[in-house]
Amino acid sequence: MRGPGGLWFTEHGHRLEIGNIGTNGTVVEYPVPLVPWDLGMGPDGAIWYTEWPNDEVARMTITGAVTNQYAVPTVNSNPNVIVTGPDGLLWFTEYAGDKIASLTTAGDIAEYAVHTAHSEPGNIIVGPDGALWFTEHAGNRIGRITTAGTITEYEIPTAGSAPMVVEVGSDGALWFTEYYGNKIGRISVPE
Repeated sequence: MRGPGGLWFTEHGHRLEIGNIGTNGTVVEYPVPLVPWDLGMGPDGAIWYTEWPNDEVARMTITGAVTNQYAVPTVNSNPNVIVTGPDGLLWFTEYAGDKIASLTTAGDIAEYAVHTAHSEPGNIIVGPDGALWFTEHAGNRIGRITTAGTITEYEIPTAGSAPMVVEVGSDGALWFTEYYGNKIGRISVPE
């Protein structure tokens, strides 16, 4: 993720750290107490990251101080990808919980169940329409959630394609990878 001081990344293998690499190639690593999975820049200028196996979302200052950790209400939810939404809330996917959640910087979490059971929501981004779009790896769908919590799902024509990553294209449509479908998919934003 791009942020203050360069690019930020997680180390969730044998090292429990969040790192920063500056434009000059200097790497600085900050130890964190639990396994960091994904990270995003929060609306408060801090780094927010998910703790996949611990069902938490944490906040770290850009100087490496972990100041808050918030438990996700759903046990064994595996919080995955996190992004700041257009509403100033942090939004993240719950891979095993089949939910999309929002989080205030004060730690209040709201969860929204995805309609398709066992869908494994993964990647999430802010779309050009002001909604959040996400992939459903096992559900074989692309999902859309408004900041009010309304979810719509779009089935992918290729069965079992396992969508992984979704991004906004230069044409204003959403483009996504199909892990098992060996394709790149495109979905237009509804008017």
